[in-house]
Amino acid sequence: MIISLVVWILIGLITGLAVYKVFKLSNKYILFFDILAGILGSFLTIYVIYFYGSPFISGLNIFLLLAGVYGSIIFLMGERLIFYRE
Repeated sequence: MIISLVVWILIGLITGLAVYKVFKLSNKYILFFDILAGILGSFLTIYVIYFYGSPFISGLNIFLLLAGVYGSIIFLMGERLIFYRE
């Protein structure tokens, strides 16, 4: 379980850094919020899958890794739409 938590944090961290680099923003506070949003999106997606998903999903597998990536991307897209409109 601890390894799964570390992997989900890393997924959110990497996704947040990737979004920060893609948009090429120079503000360090935005980097912090992108990383935080990536981690939160990853955790929320995995929580929803465990809570509402199949009882056969356990441990760490490719489905949960992809779901964490997609969840953090969607969460980051929502963050961009709400807070960084120009």
